[in-house]
Amino acid sequence: MTNKADIGLVGLAVMGENLVLNMESHGFTVAVFNRTIDKVDNFINGRGKNKNVIGCHSIEELIGSLKSPRKIMLMVKAGKPVDDFIIALKAEGASKSVSPFTNTSAITMHAGSPTITYVSSAESSHLGR
Repeated sequence: MTNKADIGLVGLAVMGENLVLNMESHGFTVAVFNRTIDKVDNFINGRGKNKNVIGCHSIEELIGSLKSPRKIMLMVKAGKPVDDFIIALKAEGASKSVSPFTNTSAITMHAGSPTITYVSSAESSHLGR
């Protein structure tokens, strides 16, 4: 396993875990973080065991584990959780995230800042259920 990850992913629910495994199977080293730290440990010791996945227990650790420019996918609930992670990532000096989504207040507020260029957020909708 390498010392630095190619990309980081925040949010280890079903979709996040599967994205990590897909990226890793295509040759990328992925750093992962979840606000519920047990999910990180369970993933690293379960589905992510013996794979090029770096488990991180803090935003600081996630940022420090990434190659520059830092690329981070946010796979968290839309709205305030996305805003909170963007603000936390900016505070820790994340230099670059990925994807052109512009649907939250924090993205709009920090777009074009020297630390965040783009932000990725995934949203799952269960309309009609």
